[in-house]
Amino acid sequence: MDLAHWQIISAMASVVSTVAIVAGTEFIILELRQAAQDRYIHLVSDLFQVWHSREFQEDQLYLLHHLPATNWRDFRRESAGNQAETTFNRVGGYYDHVGGLILRRLIRQEQILPTIAGDAIRVWQRIETLVREARSHDNTLLFQNYEAVLPACLECVVPPIDDSRFRSRPFHTRRARRRE
Repeated sequence: MDLAHWQIISAMASVVSTVAIVAGTEFIILELRQAAQDRYIHLVSDLFQVWHSREFQEDQLYLLHHLPATNWRDFRRESAGNQAETTFNRVGGYYDHVGGLILRRLIRQEQILPTIAGDAIRVWQRIETLVREARSHDNTLLFQNYEAVLPACLECVVPPIDDSRFRSRPFHTRRARRRE
């Protein structure tokens, strides 16, 4: 073969290898996107599984109905090492973790808050005084992510029509916002 034929073969080989590299890159990008979506679904599923668990629901009910103290010093004195302390840390920590994932945009708030927001608000109303006092005594950052997503939680709650004391505004879908 002469030089011209080798140049044509070399050019064709370059084109074929370039196409193969581009196709391989696109395949890898699609696989990475699918893996990211699978991880996301798994993460959100795990969050719902914890929230729906009997143990977690019982812990929330304990905080809402049986929390033994209304100030941090009494809480620490009466609850150190027992169910109240464990429950306080578990439930508050869960909502703080969810808040952190939302704030870091690792999960979309509209995927989880419509389900958990009502409970998150009710628990916060019960533990807020303890959290604020704990921040001044023990942990200045306690449940900061939890508190930061409360405004988004309030958007998911539809207030009772006859209760003018309720301070949140009703939940609006994106479609409804576009029409306004």
